[in-house]
Parts: sequence; structure tokens; C-alpha cells
Amino acid sequence: MAEKDLRINNFDLLRILAAIQVVISHGFHHLHLDKTGTLFLFIEKFPGVPIFFTISGFLISASFEKNPDLRIYFTNRALRIFPGLWVCVLFSILTASIVGGVNFLNPVTLPWLLGQFSIVQFFNPDFLRGYGTGVLNGSLWTITVELQFYLLLPIMYLLIRRNPKGNNIILLLMILFFILAIVHSLLPFTERQNKFLAVTFLPHFYMFLAGMLLQRWKAYKSTYIYGKAGIWLLIFILYSYLLPDFVSKPFFGKLILAILTISLAYTIPWLSKKILHGNDLSYGTYIYHMPVINMFVEKGYTGNSAVFLYALIITLILAGISWRFVEEKFIRMKRKSLRIADF
Repeated sequence: MAEKDLRINNFDLLRILAAIQVVISHGFHHLHLDKTGTLFLFIEKFPGVPIFFTISGFLISASFEKNPDLRIYFTNRALRIFPGLWVCVLFSILTASIVGGVNFLNPVTLPWLLGQFSIVQFFNPDFLRGYGTGVLNGSLWTITVELQFYLLLPIMYLLIRRNPKGNNIILLLMILFFILAIVHSLLPFTERQNKFLAVTFLPHFYMFLAGMLLQRWKAYKSTYIYGKAGIWLLIFILYSYLLPDFVSKPFFGKLILAILTISLAYTIPWLSKKILHGNDLSYGTYIYHMPVINMFVEKGYTGNSAVFLYALIITLILAGISWRFVEEKFIRMKRKSLRIADF
């Protein structure tokens, strides 16, 4: 039987598949393609963002447990997130200026740019509303949420430090935030309030905690998880298609998806390295796909599936360039812990 090693996994492969799922979802929506096809509806059952949040909780908690030095922890997180993000923001500005003739020489640009370069990536000023989809890069709200997770993780470990029931505390918090996410979906918030809550950790934290808990339970060694992706995939599909819809169904579905994600990571765990050879294009794919889609929308190239394929290919090329010339170089500067591409 193969050795069950935390570091031998398919997370790079799962992340790129999750990123492509997001590209498909956004591409079909903004390019006005048919969203009623069986294949598209099947792909929509596997939302990429919850997969990212689960993987992040799993791997970042493992990294922090190995090296809890806060200076190293935050330096490593910054090196992974910001260099690639900053180059992408500049690319977005360049393409919006050339393709859409957007004028960035106005008083709002500087505060907006500072937000893009820090933790307020979700803010989109009015002068960008006329370009493309109306939002320069609508996917970046998840970066804001992810950065909140990074800030909360050390606090979580303060709560459970030297506590023999630490995992029970995490489980209780996961249940509480799970309930909070359901309540949030039911309460009659205004659109503005919903948009604000969506860019906070509150409705998403249970997915991160699920990943953290699966890591601390050493799920990758469990006979119920390791090598059992086929079983969990069947459970997830049966749950998604056969159970009648109810209010909390999507939320329970994301918890099953969290278990499936970890099981996939440790089923044939060498597959990712064999296919990707250590290259991680997921982050670049995620952050570049909307600037690319915006260019096609701005030019009116919609309603054609070939356009989506062009957008996907261009996105993957940009992701490869970002990984090779930006992200990988800064990852090599990280102080040693686990080799993790967080998002």
C-alpha cells in the first residue's frame, strides 16, 4: 500500500480544475452562451470557489502548524498573493485603456488602485462601469475574503493552543458559521447589504474551517478518505441530483464537496505531479480570466462558443506566463514550510 504522505497530493490539479470551472461559469454567463446544456449544468454542481476555500483551510493550517512564526507566515502569504495580483491589475488597466478607451487619469484612480494593491479588491468605481461587464475584475472579491482567512487563522490557533479539545472548538465554530451562512441566505438584506456581507469572511468561513478540520483530523490518512474519491463522488452526485431541493441543500452540498475535494487530493495522489510537473496555473487562471472575458464583451464578441474557447486559451497562456515569470520566482523566496500555492 502506498505511503500516505501529506505532501504528495493532487491539490495543484484540483485548483486548476476549480479555476477552469469558474472560467466556464463566468464565461458562459457574460458571453451569453447556452447555460441549459447537460454538461454545463453538471459542471455547475462543482463550484470552484468553495473548493479553493476548503483547500486553503487544509493547507494553510498545515503550514502554520509546521511553522507558527507570524512573520514568516504573513511574508509567505503575501509573496504568494500580491506579486501575481499586482501584475494582473496592471494588465487589466492596460487592456481597459487600449480596448475600451477607459481614462484612468481621474481622482478616483489612486484610492481604487491602492485598494486593488492591498485588501479591497472588490471595490469597482463608477468610471469603470461602462467597460466590458461593468466590473474590471469581478473575481477578485475572493482575494479579499482569502486575506481575511489568513488574518483569522492565527487567532484560531490562539483559541485552541494547548487545548486537548481544540478540534471540538473548530467543529463548533464551523457549525456556527454554517448556520450563519444559511441565515444570511434567508434574511431580507438589501442588495447593498448582501454585497457587503459577501466580501466578508462571515458567509464563507465554514468552508475554510471544514478544510482546517479535515487537516487536523488527518483525513488524508483515513481509510474513509484516502483513495476513496470514487465513493465520495458518487455520494455527491446522488445528493446533488436525487435529493429534493431545500433551503440548506447547497450548504450541506459544499460540506460534502469539501470531503470529496480532500479525497480527490489523496486518490492517485501522484497524478498532479505527473500531469503538471509542479507547475501551478490555478491562481493565474483565476485572476486573469475576467480581464480577458471583458475584452471580448467590450468588443461585442458574444453568443459564440468559439469566443469562449479563445478566452480560455488566452487565459491559460497568461496564467502560464504569470506562473513562469512572476509567481514562481516569488514563491522561491518563501521561507520553508509546506510548498503551498494558496489560491
